[in-house]
Amino acid sequence: MEIISRQDAISQGLVIYFTGTPCKNGHISKHHIKGGCCECKRLGGIARYEADKDRAKARQKAYRIANPEKEKLRNAEYHQRNKEAISKKQAIWRNENKETASANGAKWREANQERVKYLVSTWQAKNKDKRRVHKQNRRGRLGGGKLSRDLAGRLFVMQRGLCACCGKPLGDDYHLDHIMPLALGGENVDSNMQLLRQRCNNQKRDKHPISFMQSRGFLL
Repeated sequence: MEIISRQDAISQGLVIYFTGTPCKNGHISKHHIKGGCCECKRLGGIARYEADKDRAKARQKAYRIANPEKEKLRNAEYHQRNKEAISKKQAIWRNENKETASANGAKWREANQERVKYLVSTWQAKNKDKRRVHKQNRRGRLGGGKLSRDLAGRLFVMQRGLCACCGKPLGDDYHLDHIMPLALGGENVDSNMQLLRQRCNNQKRDKHPISFMQSRGFLL
């Protein structure tokens, strides 16, 4: 900021100006026409807040209660601007307070069951591929192994959107299938997975892949 005098600042219509010289407390800072050194004013505000913290908090609380919509909008804007930092801070806290976080989560879910149902159904509708992988990972826990989160999408591209069994378009309700069923010793790994139409997978179930394909007229 340009170094000017108070009189010049007034003549130029400025509210904040910079003198370039220390104030009485030694701050080389911007000045406010009505309030002197800005740094002194800032420190004075902090000192007054610390000396009257309880009353200040009470006033802030009263304001939030009297202005819920403004407070909600302010919080939403703050979270939008600091989304990554907040997520990182929350993750660190949950990792350091696992039992408390788990108990808080269970308590919130119990008190907001309808909200939980809505959030789950919304997520499932937007993340069908991840849901398929999650479902198979749950089934495959006994057999060991874990599927990649993006497996369904990669298989869809590799199979060109066609069923590995009948060659018809998979559609939106396709299934993620274990080529060698878990019941027959198959592993829950990426290399043992394929995409089938819902009808084909319902017919295959836990059959051996070779015997099933032979029953469909393929000579394997």
